[in-house]
Amino acid sequence: MNLKRLMGLATLFCLAAILPLACGKGAVKSETKDVGYTTLSTGENPTSGAPHGHIKKTTPPLTLEDIWNQLKPANLAWNVPDNMQLGEPQNASLVLTGKLALGDLEKRLKRKKFGGDLAGAKKVEISTDLTAKMTGDGFTVVQVGPARQATTGDTTQWKWTLTPNQEGDQQKIHVDLMASVMVDGVEKSAPVTSLDKTVEVTSTLGQKLGKLFSSPWLWIFLVLLIVLGYYGLSSQNKKKA
Repeated sequence: MNLKRLMGLATLFCLAAILPLACGKGAVKSETKDVGYTTLSTGENPTSGAPHGHIKKTTPPLTLEDIWNQLKPANLAWNVPDNMQLGEPQNASLVLTGKLALGDLEKRLKRKKFGGDLAGAKKVEISTDLTAKMTGDGFTVVQVGPARQATTGDTTQWKWTLTPNQEGDQQKIHVDLMASVMVDGVEKSAPVTSLDKTVEVTSTLGQKLGKLFSSPWLWIFLVLLIVLGYYGLSSQNKKKA
């Protein structure tokens, strides 16, 4: 066997030994790319435990509870008359502040008399955008100013004019305070608090008489009374004759 033939066999032997290793290394690299770990750098092996490449962190969408936890504390007080007269309009108001203490806010409302009597005060959690609405069965409620307001100032105030349309000592006034919040890019309303007040509505003697004479049943009763009286007098006159 000559020297050239021996060198050729040795070369083939080396290639046969190196080729499988090269193929295996290429397969591992290819497998690493095809695993689907979009957070791994090229050439990382996902099976070697926690990846050491760059991880892309994804922020989950905020839930209503997450946003609720970001609300800020504030103090609230509201005024509604304790007693009202039928058909006579009176003022009511709601004041919100993050600066004044609860007791100081109550004193301020009593002193300035924003409208009515102090109906109550409490601590609440608010957003920077609130909507307040007042309703009442048996009342005409007129909002004075916008129902939706920003709470970026020291004090935020809502005002209403109330006109009672029916008398009674259990007339109800209700207020809903709602916060506007963004949840996953969509604006939603979250309840802040609900307020209730019982008002006594009275009427004057003239109003009572007017209501009485405006009733159709009264006139029906009077007509029946006149007819019965007429027949009664006719019967007596016939007996005398």
